[in-house]
Amino acid sequence: MEISPLALVNILTATDEAIAAGAFRRVAVFGTRFSIETDLFVRPQPAEIDQIHNTYTQLAQAGIGSETQRQQLSSLAHRMIDRGHLDGIILAGTDLSVIFDEKTTDFPHIDCSRIHLEAIMKRLSD
Repeated sequence: MEISPLALVNILTATDEAIAAGAFRRVAVFGTRFSIETDLFVRPQPAEIDQIHNTYTQLAQAGIGSETQRQQLSSLAHRMIDRGHLDGIILAGTDLSVIFDEKTTDFPHIDCSRIHLEAIMKRLSD
């Protein structure tokens, strides 16, 4: 039974494929507390979870971000990558795109929003 006339693309499948293609094995996630605290990723320290979650919700509520927020999360990403020997950070939320893009993200990462949009566009062109 067809539920929607639109092609549906699972963001988790698209992200999993991007992780495998990029040879990422150990990753942490930046997103909401719910996403961060799963056992699927390397978990930040409690104060770091608070920082990521609070910044994420501020971005979601305001719809804009500041250079300070970007710098703070970038610094945190570098610390976590070094400390945890991570291959990168998963940017798990569209709201992070107000402070991170290909030019402003200076750490290894997978942008779930971009990956999802690319998968949707590929599916539509197939």
